[in-house]
Amino acid sequence: MDPSQSEDISSSLELIEKGKSLYQKANYNELLQLMNEGIPSIKNNNNILAELYFLRGRAYYKKGKFSTATDGLHKALELLDNNKDHPLQVKIYIALCEVSRQDYRLPEAVSYAEKALNIALKIFKEDDIELARAYHEMAGACIANSQYQESIEYSKKSLEIKRKYTWKDQLLELGYSELRIGVAHLKRRDPIAAGAALAIAEQCMKQYYQEDHPDLGDLYMRMGELHDLERLHTTAISTYERSLEQYLKFYGENHPSVAILYLCMGYAYFNNKNYGLALEFFAKCKKIAKKFYSENNVEVLNIDFNIGNVYFGLEAYDQALVHYLKPVKGWMESLGIKHLSMSKIHNNLGLLANRVNYEKMSSDNWKKVFTLYKNIIKDNKTELLRFRLWIGAQDIRRVLSTFEYEVTV
Repeated sequence: MDPSQSEDISSSLELIEKGKSLYQKANYNELLQLMNEGIPSIKNNNNILAELYFLRGRAYYKKGKFSTATDGLHKALELLDNNKDHPLQVKIYIALCEVSRQDYRLPEAVSYAEKALNIALKIFKEDDIELARAYHEMAGACIANSQYQESIEYSKKSLEIKRKYTWKDQLLELGYSELRIGVAHLKRRDPIAAGAALAIAEQCMKQYYQEDHPDLGDLYMRMGELHDLERLHTTAISTYERSLEQYLKFYGENHPSVAILYLCMGYAYFNNKNYGLALEFFAKCKKIAKKFYSENNVEVLNIDFNIGNVYFGLEAYDQALVHYLKPVKGWMESLGIKHLSMSKIHNNLGLLANRVNYEKMSSDNWKKVFTLYKNIIKDNKTELLRFRLWIGAQDIRRVLSTFEYEVTV
């Protein structure tokens, strides 16, 4: 290798390290500028080019530009085509899974996570940190697919590896895993287990980040969800405001994470029976979400569903029905009949029908919601018992007189 080639490689490696540093500091605009200037200067070195496209793709993902991010990450994969089972492939597939989850392309997310894990299992030792990261992303894909117990198991595998070493990012990596476990327990509606995991995540991430960072926004949003689940709605709202402060500082308002946060804040106001503010935040959420997602996107449809809930609370049943029916087709196509969201739709249509005395419609929907819900939460005995008691409180034995409604716990 002549001296000029050696110098070029050294300069390229410095570019990669600077890019990684900018990403970690959440300086995404500066990172994109650096990559856009640096990529054209790299000649005849596909591995380095792949690293740069990977970094650029991750930056676009953080900016909420999912399509551009996906294209860049696939370009990185193409550049590695002659290097089968390359360590960078694992990172790229993990990044593609992250983008797909945020863009609600759930089957793709699972596929990318599986590819990352399969390669990681082949090329890394059983205690390698990159294998831990692949387990971590598989846990995220499981959450997106409503497989909460499986997610927890993958996170535990990730944690087992991460705890073996002491290195500069260990606290952050431990915090990520505990945060993901906390999210899985939130989805399972287990506030005690979720609170324990989120408390560890908070300790790790606050100790790691000595200043503001969007990761803290993610943490505070989940802590807000915990408080809302605990029916501490005012505390939830104040915690969400801490999350919003982080997001606005790094992302600005027009960002998917801000849209999701506004949705959560709408939930909290709704649960606190402040329907005016709930409608306001759902509207703000939808305005931002429509800039990033199509009308039939899962997230946009979820907003309509929640607006329906507000109108139900206001006893404006005609408007509630309009908003409940909007998500049905899109959720069926995107999530499938067995997804928890479908049980929510059938549940609320059943409640609505009860309220307006359409007994036949109510009976059909109650049967569907019970079957779906029982299948989805079959691994959670606490939630099954809660649901059984809740059914009893609805006085629907008359409606379900020919249907098996008992739950064995």
